Amino acid sequence: MQQRPALSRMSHQEGQKRAESIYRLWLMQWSVSEIAESMHLNRTTVWRCVQRVRGRNALLAKSARERFSDLAVQIYDMTLQTIREAWRAYHSSQLADQPRAKSLYLGRVQAGIAILTRFMPDLQDMDLEEKIAEVEARHKGIARVFEERRQNERVLPHFPPTP
Repeated sequence: MQQRPALSRMSHQEGQKRAESIYRLWLMQWSVSEIAESMHLNRTTVWRCVQRVRGRNALLAKSARERFSDLAVQIYDMTLQTIREAWRAYHSSQLADQPRAKSLYLGRVQAGIAILTRFMPDLQDMDLEEKIAEVEARHKGIARVFEERRQNERVLPHFPPTP
């Protein structure tokens, strides 16, 4: 009896990375067929990965704060991806003698950096967060004191000693 070779299974982390790569290409407007062909996958597998990632990022089931946070992360990630791709193009050997094309890519890098600076908190925001943390700590301390007083004021039933 001949044994079949063991199928190699992809780890969860490898699967996540593959799904993220597929979704990144999807966001860059690649078609399902193009992604499948470039990654040597079945088109159905690609489409399922896109749907799975989109499902994890579903906006309708989230609060406004969660949606805002998720969108900010997506914008941040897409901006970094744009900057990376613009730097790659800027440094490519094909553009070595094309200063006009290089300046366009450099402009994209600068635009990406400008977008990222909007995510950077200013001193007032950081000061406000510190004050909020202090108030929350004080609130917890006060709540703890009230709880201790409430527990101390409870009347415990007194049972006579048993003979």
